[in-house]
Amino acid sequence: EDQSQVEVLANQGTQDPSTRVGKVARALLLESPVGQAAGYGIALVLAFVSNAVQVADAGMYGVEILGAVALSATNVALAASVMYSLRKAAVAGRLGSETYRRLNLGLFANSLTAVVFILRHAIFFSPGALQVVVLANLLTAIVCLRIWSVSVRHENRNVAIAALVGVRRTFASLAGAVRPRNGTSLIYAVLFWLLASISGGAMFLPSPSQLSSGAPLVAAIRLWAAQQGFLHGAVLYSLKDASDRGRLSASTFRNLNLGLAVTFTLRSVIQGLVAMIVSLAIAVFGFYNYVFTATRPSS
Repeated sequence: EDQSQVEVLANQGTQDPSTRVGKVARALLLESPVGQAAGYGIALVLAFVSNAVQVADAGMYGVEILGAVALSATNVALAASVMYSLRKAAVAGRLGSETYRRLNLGLFANSLTAVVFILRHAIFFSPGALQVVVLANLLTAIVCLRIWSVSVRHENRNVAIAALVGVRRTFASLAGAVRPRNGTSLIYAVLFWLLASISGGAMFLPSPSQLSSGAPLVAAIRLWAAQQGFLHGAVLYSLKDASDRGRLSASTFRNLNLGLAVTFTLRSVIQGLVAMIVSLAIAVFGFYNYVFTATRPSS
């Protein structure tokens, strides 16, 4: 037995160059757990940099616009919890599960929609900030879509068919959001539909002339809605589904609850009184489920 262990170690140290090149290529193509974990790690750093640049750049339009952009930037806490959970799942080789596919697609849609709305309102960004924010969101979208496509590939060698099957399975149970199985699930379902309605309405606010005084504020609100809609939806539905299955004590869902709580705690500082009360209520709900589910056995 000792001899066989020595041989294994020796073989690991003398892999031929083609094997090492193959491993590096798989990592760069986001096909290996190491490469996928690194991809999410880079996306996480880009999210913080992008939001910092975005807030700093918004200062030129005054306090009102800065507040709206800062509101959008609070989403970085939720995005960070999603990326951290996906990174851990990549290391464990679990990205093929429906939960992680859903989170992957939510993060992809969140980043891609942000790019579209940022470019649509590019006049309100300085050239340097525009490049940083667009590049960060675009790279995140590419990483998420690539890793998601790898996660569904094993179901069919035809990439297009695998993608269609993956999308169908990922969202096949979406109607379940209206059929919660317990009180906690009901709250997640209500939040899911409430925030989806708010985000959808805000993204389609009437377009004032870009020269009018209200244009920068409308642009900032649209960007906030674009950056929160899909991500919040993916997270809240995943938490609702986990609550239905008695899985909220699992580390992934505790991380998502913590991200939700931090996001809405930050948001409550920026918003008006009514919105502040609602945000604090959501934050307390998230913190409660983060803290007290730790003692519950997961089924």
